Amino acid sequence: MRQSQPFSQQKPKPMATKEWDEIDGHTKEFPIYYCAFLDVLGYKQKSELYFKNQFNLPERIERAFVTVSTTQLFTSILVDTSTITIESFSDSIIILQPADKRGIGGLLLFASFFTSNLSFEDLLVRGGVSMGKHSDYKTVTGFRVLTSEALEKAYRLERERAKMPRVLIDPQVVSHLGVQEKSLIIKDGDDFILHFATQLVNCQGKNLDDVYSEMCDIKQVRDNAKEANVREKYQWVLDYYYWTVSQIDGIDADRFLPFTSVAKSRFTFVE
Repeated sequence: MRQSQPFSQQKPKPMATKEWDEIDGHTKEFPIYYCAFLDVLGYKQKSELYFKNQFNLPERIERAFVTVSTTQLFTSILVDTSTITIESFSDSIIILQPADKRGIGGLLLFASFFTSNLSFEDLLVRGGVSMGKHSDYKTVTGFRVLTSEALEKAYRLERERAKMPRVLIDPQVVSHLGVQEKSLIIKDGDDFILHFATQLVNCQGKNLDDVYSEMCDIKQVRDNAKEANVREKYQWVLDYYYWTVSQIDGIDADRFLPFTSVAKSRFTFVE
């Protein structure tokens, strides 16, 4: 029986012919999507613990999602989350929503709830939210080709600028926000970020004992961390939570002062 040539020795097909290049002449219409790209910090360590049966990584992510899905968020007539899709693989979580008349409020609120619930599971995330053309192509041979400007831009925000456990919002997205949607974000210095701590801290100050207990736990994790960059990330969370508490009218935030590391906060509301 005649043996076929190794793949590396096979003569390639001509790629400059008219017939070959006709595939690029197929015109497509690309919808605009919003995308939140979240990266789980310390994933390698969490994965190692999972395979040692010491940290149930996938079920913690699922529990955070289930907690969000059982809230009034998914049944509210004020926020439409019906077109949101979510995927998780390795250390990445992708949340997508078409950029139509519904606006991005549903995605921001969902991401805010999900991020805060992941933090309860000891899964801090950083990320980016952006918008752009989007293609989710199903091939005739049965596999999927996801090509998305929205995802690429959100990924670059996370990778190049997020650094701390924060979710950056693309200024292009901010320009599309209404007054109510802007209440879901704040500024961290010059950056727009998702204001997820409002899902932890009751705006009337009715759960401050629980918040204090949570911040004590975070401080302990920070103090036990061996790497300086890990301690820095947990300290950022403590500074952010302290600022959120300090914005509540009529409460004494002095007992939370030992958690913060800065005399003047860099966090501000978006006007």
